[in-house]
Parts: sequence; C-alpha cells; structure tokens
Amino acid sequence: MSQGQTPPTPRESALVFAEGARSGWIASDLIAWMNEHLIAPKRLDTRDGRVHQVVEHGCPTIVFNGATPITPAIRTQTASQVPSLVASARERVIHALRATVRTGETSFVNTALYAGRVARERGPLSKPHWHVYVTEDDALSDQVLALFAADALTHPVDYERNIAVCDVCGAIVFSQSPSRHGCEAHPFGAVEPRSGHWTHSRTNARS
Repeated sequence: MSQGQTPPTPRESALVFAEGARSGWIASDLIAWMNEHLIAPKRLDTRDGRVHQVVEHGCPTIVFNGATPITPAIRTQTASQVPSLVASARERVIHALRATVRTGETSFVNTALYAGRVARERGPLSKPHWHVYVTEDDALSDQVLALFAADALTHPVDYERNIAVCDVCGAIVFSQSPSRHGCEAHPFGAVEPRSGHWTHSRTNARS
C-alpha cells in the first residue's frame, strides 16, 4: 500500500484471504497478503514491519525470519507447510462464519473483543471506528476472524441477514442471494431446485 492510498477495509482484507486461500497460496502469496492487509494498515505489530512467523492452531509454526523477498531455502522449507497451514486457517474461519449463518450468533466477535484483537478508536475527523490489533503470536485464523469481527461490529445487519457461506465451495459472499448457503456459482448451495422440490446436490461440499 503506497503512501496516501486508502487502506483496505477489514472486510476487503478478510475476503481477499478467504478467496485467495481457497485457490491455494504459497509463502510469497501469504506474506504479500500480510504486508498489504495487516502490516501496512497497522493492524499487525511486528518488530520491523516484516513477517517473522505465522502460527495456526494444530499446525507447526512457520518461520520466515523477516526474509524479503522469500529466499529459495525458505521457499523449499515451507513448500508443504504453508498450503497446509493456510487451508487449516481458512477452514477454521469458514466454520466460525457458518455457525453465524446457522445460529445468527457472532461468537467470534466476542472472542476478538475479549482477546483485545479489536478495539474502538477515533480516526480522521475524530470519527470512531473499529480497528484490528493482532500480533505474530496470534493464529492466522484469529487474525482473519478479527478482521471479520471489526466488520461485523461496523455492519451488524450484514451478518444478521446477508452473509452467506457456500456449502459447495466455501465462498463467502455478502448479498441477498436465494440461499445463505450458496454463492454466485452455486446459488442454492448443496441443494438444487427440481420440479418445485429441493434435492441435495451430489457435489461434495468443501471448505
């Protein structure tokens, strides 16, 4: 993010992760996202503005040591670790958002607030807004959920009525779609309307 450029909103940053991770990320993709969407907007506090490590629940810690760009040695060491960690983080995020779609509750918001990952502050012209504060000791999924939490606190109605998580591909969308379990590619999620009846699709859902 260049100087003077408007930082991405928490929703934009969270959705970039969710969609990018769905297509498969390597180390350079993950670090580029963290630089643009966490470090540059001053959401992630690191010692020197570089990514040193990434952690996730149930996964080995990935150490980058602030390397920019990624060295061949680190690329080789993390070739299998990063995709697995990113997939695990995304799966945990999807699970939390699916619970919101199913129950209407946003427990991930309370978790982020209690952990201090989201706080209310005054921005330009003293306008209050919700800001994300995470560290490299926070799991990647918790960093992303903090972004969604800040967005949910700013736009609560969207999480009560509009957010949808596709049962087929795991896409996250904010729109008044035919189903809150579908997306543009799969409007009705894991069910298909046939002759006025709803039937389960044979497409396997994945997150």
